[in-house]
Amino acid sequence: MTRETLQKIMLTLGPKYLGILLHEMSVMLTRGYQVHVLIYTVHAVLVSLKNRFQPGDIDCNLQGILEVSKLAHYYYILITGKI
Repeated sequence: MTRETLQKIMLTLGPKYLGILLHEMSVMLTRGYQVHVLIYTVHAVLVSLKNRFQPGDIDCNLQGILEVSKLAHYYYILITGKI
């Protein structure tokens, strides 16, 4: 329910606030299961915003998105043992 609410908030605010969301979530969700929540939530927000993105919207947030992607890849390797 919280994730869906966050998606609705981001749809209302628009992609220009994605950087703030990424920063705040990355700072708060850093331990254990919280990292999985971070990865899944960022993915869910990106998917919900995909029809709202305009050229250049992702450019200033690319570093934060890539950091979350690296975490997802690291945890995939850690859990599955596959590279």
